Amino acid sequence: TCGVGFTQLIVYYTTALIVDRVGRKPLALGGLLGMILGLTCLAASFDDRLHEVFGDQVCWFAVAGMLLFRIMFSLSLGPLPFIITAEIFPESFRSRGIGISWMFNWLANITVCLSFPILRVSVAP
Repeated sequence: TCGVGFTQLIVYYTTALIVDRVGRKPLALGGLLGMILGLTCLAASFDDRLHEVFGDQVCWFAVAGMLLFRIMFSLSLGPLPFIITAEIFPESFRSRGIGISWMFNWLANITVCLSFPILRVSVAP
């Protein structure tokens, strides 16, 4: 987990350096494509046919998919919403607008975190 955290830190820093040169939209779309590829690798690692071909080595395919997902998230959808919100609001309302939008973001996050166990129990057989 320290390796993943350190990698994310480097990628966040890289994103801050390149976001103005590359652009927000290409960075977001490229990150989304990379996240889809990472999740596809992760999902494919659970396929029994891959276990027949690669044996126990298929676990590294899952690790690679997870790392690719985390890196691409850290490159795009992780920091970009926070960068973009600072640019949306006019100067006179910027600090209040950022505070309100981030508050609702974190309220949505805590709502998902608190409701997931309840929903899981109600849906699980």
